[in-house]
Amino acid sequence: MSVEIIFLIFLLVCALMLGFLVIILAKTIVYIIPMLNGPVYVPSHDADVIKMIKLAELKKGDHIVDLGSGDGKIVIELAKKGFQVDGYEINPFLVKKSREKIAELKLEKKATIHAQSLWCADLSKYQVVMVYGTSYIMPKLQNKAKQELLKGGRIISNFFTFPEWQPTKTDGDIYRYEK
Repeated sequence: MSVEIIFLIFLLVCALMLGFLVIILAKTIVYIIPMLNGPVYVPSHDADVIKMIKLAELKKGDHIVDLGSGDGKIVIELAKKGFQVDGYEINPFLVKKSREKIAELKLEKKATIHAQSLWCADLSKYQVVMVYGTSYIMPKLQNKAKQELLKGGRIISNFFTFPEWQPTKTDGDIYRYEK
């Protein structure tokens, strides 16, 4: 084998390795950067979604928001039940996945995924807030809810609790808060 062929093979291998590194780095950035602004994506278990919906005691006409909507599981489930639901998600891969699933199920009139941080959501537009956060966002979210949530508004939290509010109802690790 000539030196030129060996050199070309070496360049090809280097280019492939660089390409894989760029892909891995890009995906890592897209999943890690949101942690600076909110929780990392962890999908809700189906059983927890059912508990969250039950604990919310939803009423006809309730407008619901899922903060950090991830793959859209909660948004989609609520839209299937006829509710108007918004999701806020910062991860572009998860936004795309959610929107594709919503379109596939023809739920666009009931479900919207906003490609924005959960902190951009105006909670005064919603009667019910769903969240599967993490411990480090709960104090800031509690303050946001105190300022923006309508009187009688309900927050349903999967696993994580507010530091100062006491839940009005619980079901295992699912907590309901009311303003």
